[in-house]
Amino acid sequence: MKKLLLIWLCFLPLVSHAEIEYYEDIHFTEITPVTPVTNTGKIEVIEVFWYACSHCFSFEKYIQAWLKTKADDVEYTRVPGVLSKRWILLAKVYYAARDLGVEEKLTPMLFNHIHLLNNKVNSVAAAEKVFVANGVAAKDFRKAIKSFSVNTKIGQAKSLNKKYGIKGVPALIIDGRYRIDSGSIGSFEKVIDIANFLIKKARTERTTQ
Repeated sequence: MKKLLLIWLCFLPLVSHAEIEYYEDIHFTEITPVTPVTNTGKIEVIEVFWYACSHCFSFEKYIQAWLKTKADDVEYTRVPGVLSKRWILLAKVYYAARDLGVEEKLTPMLFNHIHLLNNKVNSVAAAEKVFVANGVAAKDFRKAIKSFSVNTKIGQAKSLNKKYGIKGVPALIIDGRYRIDSGSIGSFEKVIDIANFLIKKARTERTTQ
């Protein structure tokens, strides 16, 4: 019995450090055709999200931790979910913040405003208050959210939501090739693990094409 236990303990480090395999149609979905967004040459990781989604709010700390460890050849960006007319306002809010150069500052503020302070952002006026409270002039916000640039980006987001087959958020798109639906995975830690697995897979596939 002691000999068997000793053998098992010897193999334990090998088991614990083995890379876990993840499988199509169980842990992720393949996207066809491949639909990249940027032309930077880097491996894209796109988070499809919605500010009013409580799961997206919970996922945010995992994304922020992952960003500190991601490889230099990986580029992260967000695309707002636009799954109904009700989602369009907050998608416009996201793109307005980006165009004004305050997205990194405003995104945590908006998440906290909605989910920690229990304030709804369901009108342009309500969104304007958050921007003004964080140093953006009211006239600049109103100009941005009504701009041709923001409306164009909303159209692009709708198109990408459709191409990626988005049914819920948060979802991750890896290099325009794979979709991870967080709702079917069970934990956000596992979502990050699957993302890292698929990043490696995409990196390998790029070198063999």
